[in-house]
Amino acid sequence: MLWSFVTTVYNKAQWLAETLDSLAAQDIDDWEAVVVDDCSTDGSFEIALEYAAKDERFQVHQMETNSGCGAACHRAVSLARGDLVGVVDADDLLYPHAARRVAEVYADNPDVVHLWTTHDNCREDSRPVKAQWTSGPTNDMLGIWGRCYSHWRTFRSSCRDVQDVVDPTIPNAVDRDMGFRLDECGPGLFLSEPLYVHRVAAGRMSDLHQFKQIIFHGVALERARVRRNLPTNALGRSYRNV
Repeated sequence: MLWSFVTTVYNKAQWLAETLDSLAAQDIDDWEAVVVDDCSTDGSFEIALEYAAKDERFQVHQMETNSGCGAACHRAVSLARGDLVGVVDADDLLYPHAARRVAEVYADNPDVVHLWTTHDNCREDSRPVKAQWTSGPTNDMLGIWGRCYSHWRTFRSSCRDVQDVVDPTIPNAVDRDMGFRLDECGPGLFLSEPLYVHRVAAGRMSDLHQFKQIIFHGVALERARVRRNLPTNALGRSYRNV
């Protein structure tokens, strides 16, 4: 079963090599990494090309113009050839057993089309610390607008046959929008194991970026409601715990 790790990057040169190292360190061999650079200006693209030169499993692409996270992620997902697809942010890390463990869960649950896990946090020194919260399953999508899906987000590539799992027009809150779209592709499952390390320090947002995140969280919610033809208080999801 081929894994596709998809990573989009814009000016993350400080962290990118460590992220790509964590993909290469997976304790499985059957994987590819699709890296899409959104016209970085700090050398991120060149770092990714160095990995592709050493290991053909790294597939590196660059957007023609700086187009935003949604467009870059949409392209990366469209290029993924694997049976399973996992999103890995360009400043985060996977534990070495992450892909193998998630593949086992998919194999045991053939009806499940998307899965998400808990995660640990880290700061500049990359040492993981226990996450302060994890995102378990809930029907109250409005009540947890900031915790819709935790890392690690994965899905079967067959979800793309149902609809786009990434909206290329949404510049912020892409993970929020993806969560809603994956819910609409079929049953999801929450795995209560930390398989991913989220870099908190690198994710600090300016006030303007935080404002945009809030706005586009609302956009993602409203678009999901319209697609589902539901009233504003009726958003739900299909899931199981393991």
